[in-house]
Amino acid sequence: MTPAETTAPSGSVRLPFCDLNHLEVLEVGGGRARCATTAGPWLAGSDEFGIPSAAAALADMVLMYACSTRSTPGMMPVTATLRVDLWTDPPPVGSRLVGEAEVQGADGDLLLVSGRIGVGGRTVATATIRSMLVPLVIGPGPSLPGATPVSPVAAETPHPSATPTARSSAAVPEAPTPAVDAVLALPAAVLAGMELVALGDERIDLTARPGADLERTGGVLHGGAVPLLSGLASSALLAATIRTQQRPRRLDLTADYIRPTPMGTSLSVTSTIVQRTRRLIKIHSEILDAGGRITARVYETAALDSTA
Repeated sequence: MTPAETTAPSGSVRLPFCDLNHLEVLEVGGGRARCATTAGPWLAGSDEFGIPSAAAALADMVLMYACSTRSTPGMMPVTATLRVDLWTDPPPVGSRLVGEAEVQGADGDLLLVSGRIGVGGRTVATATIRSMLVPLVIGPGPSLPGATPVSPVAAETPHPSATPTARSSAAVPEAPTPAVDAVLALPAAVLAGMELVALGDERIDLTARPGADLERTGGVLHGGAVPLLSGLASSALLAATIRTQQRPRRLDLTADYIRPTPMGTSLSVTSTIVQRTRRLIKIHSEILDAGGRITARVYETAALDSTA
């Protein structure tokens, strides 16, 4: 996000992922921001991950706009952690989501921002971002020349609630389960270039090669698209693991951004069930670049239909 963008009170932001989501910047200033997006046809076909993807995308954008009002010349905000709590079932494709955010506190270069995502006046999600202000460097970008942040590398410390146990995955079955095939055939999965590598015991390994529509700028995956990759992987894992009569509903997700996720190369996406009860499933996903470095970790909780 460039300084020119942060001062624009309205209009669409010319970043590929923002364009994909039809982002409207309604108000920015004084530590606050209001933005809107439309749930487009690229999210069609799966109620199970549609709302997390749409809500997380808007949350990342509107909360970072709020952060941008506290940046100083030569600095820009970069997401460190995004938390989204989901409160309702998904709105249909074509729904207009409106996000509101406000800076809650600052400590030096660290910012804490909270917000809500609504549809038709009802809250569908609440969100929190921890952001860092980092130096801005000038360099070329494929769709928005100018600013590219020097992103901090967070310490790769496992999340306290979930650390996957290393295990070998079974080889890809000769005929992967139809439920997994159905997830990987969704428009969003095609857009993310996702393919099955291995399906094992409560674990799935995939590759991804995100299309240009998921880009931020400077050859980097947009932060709001990171939960999309993890959500698709965990959806495929749930489809292969749970009984068909059990309908999973996402309750929350937390994304830790460790380093920028590059575009134009093959990424590895792994999802593992780390805890399971009769009613709840906790899933840990990791995204790795072509060099095997972790770029993001995402932790999700899903509730299973109590009637199953």
